[in-house]
Amino acid sequence: MDWRLEHEHLVGYRCADLDAFGREHVARVLEELELEARSLAPGRSWQQQIREAETRQPEALRLREAYGTEVERARAFVAEKRLAPETPAPIEVIEAPGFAPSAPPWATYHASGAFDEDRTGWLEVTPIDPSRARDGVGATMRAHCRAAIALTAAHAAYPGRHLQRTIAHGNGSRLRRLADSPILFEGWALYAEDLMGEHGFAGDPAGRLFQLRNLLERACGVVVDVALQTGAMTLAMAADYLSETALIDRPDAEREARACALRPTQGVSALLGKTMLTELRDETRRRLGGRFNLHDFHAALLASGTVPPSLIREELLERLR
Repeated sequence: MDWRLEHEHLVGYRCADLDAFGREHVARVLEELELEARSLAPGRSWQQQIREAETRQPEALRLREAYGTEVERARAFVAEKRLAPETPAPIEVIEAPGFAPSAPPWATYHASGAFDEDRTGWLEVTPIDPSRARDGVGATMRAHCRAAIALTAAHAAYPGRHLQRTIAHGNGSRLRRLADSPILFEGWALYAEDLMGEHGFAGDPAGRLFQLRNLLERACGVVVDVALQTGAMTLAMAADYLSETALIDRPDAEREARACALRPTQGVSALLGKTMLTELRDETRRRLGGRFNLHDFHAALLASGTVPPSLIREELLERLR
């Protein structure tokens, strides 16, 4: 198969170029992780510090409340700092239904439909099952540590997926509402994590390490995505790479490898989209100089809908002028 033709927004990118893009970011983020770890606790590796932070957890039976608190804190933070426009659409934090045993051990966001009158979003939190073995509960609770919950609130709720989706579904033409570019929505969610980190939003002293580890996972996802689609890796090799390089628990690494195999270019989209959005912000800042305003930039960007960033560029500059 021609991997480049899976999604039209990636036509023109060669597999070798995308692989180099991913590996370059893996090396860069690993270096940043080492520097951050040395600044926080000299002599302790970033892996050790993340494992230690994973023990700082909310009560196992109050996970929904813990996520709800962080979602509200993220909403208030975005409004206070004027990082992005507000949305009147609420987000409800709920427990994942019992008929979904395969749900991952974190929280999953579900948006309303493009033409729904009620634009409420839902953040499903996988509850702890007391009947599971102690080691299984421990692994799940590591994914629900306080640093991870704060990162999820930024990624999935404010200013991440929920804010982006509800604004996109409320603006523009029918076609624009139906647009669904993974480059934009995956890239924006990852960009949102970075944006919140830049302005001091964290739920744990090791919050920056978790943000960088998440970025490392996305960079590894680019490498794995290309390698799986070109036959350079097997599923087992991909899971090994994700687990060993990005400190992902083995079951989660296997699940991520299967997802990359089933959805070509999905693993590429987040990091590529985040990079394009950051470059677009930097270009706009250079062009506008002292007239640049971060809130207005994000308002103009989000008003374009879920279309590839390359198509947003010209109309965004026109709006800001």
